[in-house]
Amino acid sequence: MDKFSIDDEAELEVRPLNPIFIHPLPKFMMQKGTNVQGELNPVFRAKIFKERKGFSSLIFSSLASYDRFLYFEDEFLYLFIKRADYYEVQEAWHLRRVFKVNIHRDNHQKITLLLINKSHRPSDGIKEKNLQVFNYKEFTESFRKALSTCDIDLH
Repeated sequence: MDKFSIDDEAELEVRPLNPIFIHPLPKFMMQKGTNVQGELNPVFRAKIFKERKGFSSLIFSSLASYDRFLYFEDEFLYLFIKRADYYEVQEAWHLRRVFKVNIHRDNHQKITLLLINKSHRPSDGIKEKNLQVFNYKEFTESFRKALSTCDIDLH
């Protein structure tokens, strides 16, 4: 008996897979501290504003600003610091977590991202990320394209 024989007269039924049961591969997210060699294109220069904690909040103003670079890849927005010949990931935000984007009226370069917490529990608060993007027109266009790749309805 042949274990691997093929019957020429047998009809093969080919059925397509139901898209409901096809799960996309998970997107790869670069973790904090990941080093990226080479040039990223397009990368946007920005400042991120964070509240000071501890003793320094008593001496200095409540907000500290840090020069960073923003970059979109897959469904993520990355915040990089530029080193001598590479970029280092400081933060990564999944674009599906974006709940609301506020662009300030007095200065269009200032943008506040409101993000749902990673836990997705309703009792957890919403995270705010305050940014000042220097090339905000190109940034907002890239942001819109990146959101559209996540199947998010922008209307």
